[in-house]
Order: sequence, then structure tokens, then C-alpha cells
Amino acid sequence: MPVATQPFPTDLARSECITLKEAAELLGVASVNPVLRLAERGQLTIYSPVLGTARLVRRADVERLTA
Repeated sequence: MPVATQPFPTDLARSECITLKEAAELLGVASVNPVLRLAERGQLTIYSPVLGTARLVRRADVERLTA
């Protein structure tokens, strides 16, 4: 099942976000698949700033999961 992406919120700065690959690195996993599973379970929200560009997550949300 594909993970739904949310529109990029207007109150969110791009600098607050990281790519799925960067999120995987912060989580210490080798691929983005665990990041996608976290999104499927509702633990992360994936944003798409512009159609066709990299999907993003909030850095703070990923860091919360590593604490």
C-alpha cells in the first residue's frame, strides 16, 4: 500500500524538514522502507512540497523517535 503524502504546510519551513533518506540515516537504518512503515502506522507524516520532488518529514518528528 503506498504511503499518502500530505501537502506541505504553509507554516512549516523547509529547513525544518529532511528527506526520507536523511530520516533513515538518523534512525540508523539502511533504507527508507522502515521510514515508510512508520508513516503507514501514523508515527510520521510525509510531506510533498511540490509535485514530483523529494518527500520530506519533520526532523523533530524523527528525532523524537530516536529519543
